[in-house]
Amino acid sequence: QMLGVVNVATGNGVAGRFKKLMHLTNLRRLGVAGLTEEEGQDLCKSIGGLSQLQRLELRCVSIRFPARMDEPEIPRHLTSLRLCGKLIGMPEWISSLHNLATVKLLGTRLNQEDIMRLQNLRNLDFLGLWEDSYIEESLRFSASTFPKLKVLDIDGLENIRTMTIWEGAMPELELLWLNKCRSLHDNSFGVSGVQYLQSLKELLLKNCGEKQNLIDILQEQVNRHARRPKFLIGKSRIVYECIPAIIRIFFSLAY
Repeated sequence: QMLGVVNVATGNGVAGRFKKLMHLTNLRRLGVAGLTEEEGQDLCKSIGGLSQLQRLELRCVSIRFPARMDEPEIPRHLTSLRLCGKLIGMPEWISSLHNLATVKLLGTRLNQEDIMRLQNLRNLDFLGLWEDSYIEESLRFSASTFPKLKVLDIDGLENIRTMTIWEGAMPELELLWLNKCRSLHDNSFGVSGVQYLQSLKELLLKNCGEKQNLIDILQEQVNRHARRPKFLIGKSRIVYECIPAIIRIFFSLAY
């Protein structure tokens, strides 16, 4: 039911044999590393036949999905997708994976158009945009997009200078975390539209450099928000209530 992460790179004794994975019809979780682009395409065309597969992780230097796949090949049953490596374009068919609840991206080097392929997934509730997953300087979330997203975790996007949230975007977002985004403008263009996130409970800005103007602007947006969400600045997200008192004391000293 669970396999991974298995390295199928040449020299590991399993190169060219990954197709045998398709005989493991009870797989629910699969993680594969070391695929060539061609093998990656073949694997993606095959996983549609793994009807029990829910979670897929691919770790490769470069990942290329097939631009088009026949209906039986599309893995509509996936609930979690983690991609680590340069993604050669987000395919259009990914927007039809409506069972996807979690997407985590690392090193994928996507652009705004690629992000738009994910914006209408009706059950997506967690999106992680991590180090080098997005290469443009502006990140935008348009109206009526990401309808069920609850957590947006942005970590290590050193390129982004502006993040814009339009009214009507991410209506169910509860947690917005921004970490290690040091190029964000220290003005109203740095992060705008927080007040439109009608379900927001927590905003975290951490390790983004000296951004006092941006902090003041975000504080004002939070103050004007109907739900008055928490605004955490450079703080650890440890849930103190869930750990013993002596440990809480230690962390209060450490941080």
